[in-house]
Amino acid sequence: MKKRDGLEEALSKLALGDAEVLIVAKLDRLSRSVADFATILEMALDEEWSVVAVDMGIDTTTPSGELMVNILMAMAQWERRMIALRTKEALAEKRRQGIVLGRPPGIITDHTRRAVWKLHDEGLSLRKIVAELTDREIDPPGKTWNAAAVKRIVDSRETEGSEGDA
Repeated sequence: MKKRDGLEEALSKLALGDAEVLIVAKLDRLSRSVADFATILEMALDEEWSVVAVDMGIDTTTPSGELMVNILMAMAQWERRMIALRTKEALAEKRRQGIVLGRPPGIITDHTRRAVWKLHDEGLSLRKIVAELTDREIDPPGKTWNAAAVKRIVDSRETEGSEGDA
């Protein structure tokens, strides 16, 4: 089950007997995974508390309510998988059309390049260079600095034939 602090807190209170019912506004906000939902329902049965879905008027303390909620959870899981499939297919089609997806690569300025080379010349490891660049708030080529990006810049010194004087 995905870590969800609010849900974990509620389940903890139910397990301790501090509450008797888990009330959710919408059933599909509780979980879209049949397996996760089954785990929650099993906990409810074992610990003798119930789940009430306000949007559906379903109470899992009855056999009919339990059946309905399982059917609805199966539909929610199917919906999640269909959305993922359509998204994957749409992205694949965009790639086939030659459209470049994702964030464009960052531009490495000469200043940034020289800063990386200088830190490397000072003997800093790739990880320490990453930390230093992050601390100095130097814009990374991607979302964040990482060792691979630093290594590309270090290696680019040889391919550019630059001495990298800072």
